[in-house]
Parts: sequence; C-alpha cells; structure tokens
Amino acid sequence: MKLDYDTIKTITKGAVNVTKKAGCIAFYRFDKAEFDLYKERSLRSYKTAHSSAGIEIAFFTDSKTLSLSVETKETTTRHFFSFDISVNNTVIGHIKNFD
Repeated sequence: MKLDYDTIKTITKGAVNVTKKAGCIAFYRFDKAEFDLYKERSLRSYKTAHSSAGIEIAFFTDSKTLSLSVETKETTTRHFFSFDISVNNTVIGHIKNFD
C-alpha cells in the first residue's frame, strides 16, 4: 500500500500545515503569520523555523516492509536529519544522515 497525500495529511501530527508541490510533501510547524515574524527577526530564524522537528506520521499496518523516501531542501539551517521508526510505541530503528 502506498500512502497518498490526503491520507498522509490525516495521519500527520505536530504539523500546522502539510503541502504538496511537484510531487513532494512538505510539513510545516508554523503558519504564515508565524513564519513572517521569524523572517522579521532574522533570515537564520526564518530558515530554522522551517525545520520539521517534532513531526510524526502515525498509522497502522500489517505490512512486513516499510519504504521511506526523503528529500531535503536548502530552506533550513539544519544539514542533519533523522527519523525514528516505532512499532507499537517502541523505537525499533533510526534513519539518519550523520554518525
């Protein structure tokens, strides 16, 4: 089963906004007014606000496999990313781009 955009929107927690553009789904922790406030403060604050820290996608499945494809953009100050994989509320693994 492949999760579609509408399903991903409904199972996402911690995001104020979920968008789809050019086949990619993006998760945002802040709304436009909040982003504007960060932008007024500094470009670094604005970019940092684009971090998707704390976003969760939670769903039930009986599948034996899981595939996740991620693309990062330059709109954030972070150059490291990680994803925790949990089964029945127990972390069973991590996907990360750093040691």
